[in-house]
Amino acid sequence: MSLPTAGATVPIAQWLPSEWQARLARPDGLLRPDCRAAFGFPVRPEDPQQLDATSVGDLIPRPVFLISRAEYRKLLVFLRKVGLVTFRDPRSLPKHPVTGRVLSAGILGADKKSGAQRLLLDRRPQNAIEERLVGLSLPFAGDFVRFELGPSEVIRTSLRDGKDQYYVLRPDDARVAWQAFGQPVDSDWFPDDAIDGAPWLQPCFLGLMQGDHNAADIAEAVGRAILCDSGAFPVDDLMPAGRGPRMRRAPGQGVALVSDLYIDDAAVIAMSSPHVRSPCAQRTAAATTALRDAGVEVHAEKGHDDALDGAVWGGAFYRHIVSAERQRLCEIDVLSWSVACGDVVVPSHLSTLLGYWSHACLFRRAGFAVLQDAYETARDPSHVPVPLSEAVRAHRASAALVFATALVVRPPRACLQLCRRYRRDRHARRCGRGDCVA
Repeated sequence: MSLPTAGATVPIAQWLPSEWQARLARPDGLLRPDCRAAFGFPVRPEDPQQLDATSVGDLIPRPVFLISRAEYRKLLVFLRKVGLVTFRDPRSLPKHPVTGRVLSAGILGADKKSGAQRLLLDRRPQNAIEERLVGLSLPFAGDFVRFELGPSEVIRTSLRDGKDQYYVLRPDDARVAWQAFGQPVDSDWFPDDAIDGAPWLQPCFLGLMQGDHNAADIAEAVGRAILCDSGAFPVDDLMPAGRGPRMRRAPGQGVALVSDLYIDDAAVIAMSSPHVRSPCAQRTAAATTALRDAGVEVHAEKGHDDALDGAVWGGAFYRHIVSAERQRLCEIDVLSWSVACGDVVVPSHLSTLLGYWSHACLFRRAGFAVLQDAYETARDPSHVPVPLSEAVRAHRASAALVFATALVVRPPRACLQLCRRYRRDRHARRCGRGDCVA
C-alpha cells in the first residue's frame, strides 16, 4: 500500500479561503441544508423543507469493503503508526438515519503505475449528504491552443508532483467525525486507544480521503495558496480554465511563463527561443522549496525539467505542437471498442466515455463527426442498459476507429478518411428516409 511515513502533518485551515475555513470548522459545515433535521442539527430559518429520515436514507448508498479481516487489521496498525487514523466512540458519530449504523466509508485499493496499491476510501455515503466546495475548474484541453509563439519559439515544460498530498494534509478536527471508515473493531485490537464505556472502536481518517468529493478542490486550493503566497508562482501567471494563458504583448521577445497547480501537479510552461537555457528552472526550484517548507514533499521519481516533449495537465507538448496526452487516454480506446462491440449501453456511462472522446478529438477536429448520434443516446435519463440506436449501432466501429486513430496516429489522414466515409454514409441514410432533399 502506497502511504506516507508520516501523515496528517499539514493543517489546511491557514491556506484556505475564509468561507471554506468557516465551513470546515463546523461539524455541520458541509451538511446539506435539507438533511439537518435527520442528523440532529437545528433547522435554520433559511433552510429548505427538511427531508424525512427515509428520504435521506434513500440518498445514501452502501459502501464497498474489498479487504479481508487480516489485511484490515494490518492496514489499521500501519495507519495508526503514521498518524492517519484515530479511534472514536461510535455513539458520538453521525448515524445512518434509518439503520442507525455509523455513517462509514468503505475500503478498496487500486493499482498504481509503480505496482503498489493506492488506498481508496469509498466515501459515497458521506458525499451523498454533503455539499460540494467548488474551487477553480481544471484546464480544458482547448485552453492549450491559446499559447502564443513567435516564429522561432518553442514550448518547454517542467513538472513537480506533490507526494502523498492528500494524506499529509490535515482537515479541522470538526471533520474527523465525518471521516469514519471501515468496520468498527474490538478494543483489544488497540488496547492503548480504548475508550471507557465504548462498545467498540470506530476508525476515523485524519488526512484527506481519496474518495471525498471535496478532497481534490481542497488539496488544490492548499497547494496553490502555498505556491502563490510564497511568491513561487505569481498570481498573474496562473492559468484558470476557460481563460487560457495571458495574452503576450510581443510574442517572440524574451521568455513568457505560465505556472499553476492542478490537484497536486505544479507545472511551469515556458515560451521562448530554443537557445534560452533552462527557462523554467528558477521558478520550478522556487515551487519545490515552497512545497517542502510547507510540509508537502515532492516526488523524486516523478516530474521533468525544461522538456521539449512532455505532458502537463492532460496536454502533450512537443516544441510548438500541442495535442491530447496519448499515453494516458489510449486506455479509453479499449473501453471504446467494448462499446462498439456491444448492443446495449448504460447512457450515463456512455456520457462519461464521451467526455474522454471529446477531449481526445479536440486536436483532431474531424473526429467530432462521429459523436452526434452517441450524444443523443447518452442523454437518455435511464440508469439501466438501453439498446443502442440504429445510428450508433451502424457506425459504432467507425467511432471507435476514429477515436483510436485520433489518439495514436499523429497524421490525421486515416482519421479524416474514416470521418468522410461516416459522413457520406450518414448523409445517404438520412436521404433514404426523407430527411434530406438533393
